[in-house]
Amino acid sequence: FLTLRNAAELARITGRITSAANGSGIDAAHIDAGSNHIRSSQGDYALYVEPGTIDLDVSATGFWPTSVAAPSLAAGQAQTLDIALQPACAGFADDAENGNAAGWTVQSPWATATVSGASGMAWTDSPGGNYGNNLDISLTSPVLPVAGGSAWLEFDHRCRTESGYDYGYVEIQVDGGNWTQVYACDGANDWRHESIDLTSATGSQDLRIRFRLKTDQSLSAEGWSIDNIRLFASALTCSGSAVEVFADGFEQPVLR
Repeated sequence: FLTLRNAAELARITGRITSAANGSGIDAAHIDAGSNHIRSSQGDYALYVEPGTIDLDVSATGFWPTSVAAPSLAAGQAQTLDIALQPACAGFADDAENGNAAGWTVQSPWATATVSGASGMAWTDSPGGNYGNNLDISLTSPVLPVAGGSAWLEFDHRCRTESGYDYGYVEIQVDGGNWTQVYACDGANDWRHESIDLTSATGSQDLRIRFRLKTDQSLSAEGWSIDNIRLFASALTCSGSAVEVFADGFEQPVLR
């Protein structure tokens, strides 16, 4: 559905999204203002919002997400609102250029492959075609240190499964305990970016994440493809900003 409104009935907010470290504009930062979602262009953004007070949720890859309350605006009013994001710094990184240097535990047939729509290599549960029936297979990270503060997980994926029957799950394990589901997907044909808050897990010393495909006894599809996984957690060694404790762009095939 498309709703048409007279611009005079709305308020307008413009500004720049910048790095708090050096003031440079952040391209393709995501600005969420209720029903309005836009991305910045070289740091600049402009959006129309309903009159009143509204929160702007702003995120960008490699930066701490933030929520900012915009000033209360009446219809026809305009306001400039510049927002600085705290940058992330690399505490642990793996670009997969040397195979499975990140140390994933891989249950077959999970493997890296060239997947349409992905940038280079990506992980997929079915590199040879459609996935099979009655599967319960996982791609599991090594133990990741995330003690204290806040954390979030980001990844790009396409979850092409039988809708309502075959699912992709993101699960976490804290200090060697039980696995807990934090995300599920099914029946999605397009690539999308996910950001999952894992702050509740960071009181622990160690964290593992896994991507698990579970299918039923009939019908199948292309499967779950995953790329650009990053886990961020705060740390004193990074002066209070974020630490990228795990990243894998899957640009090289996994070594077996």
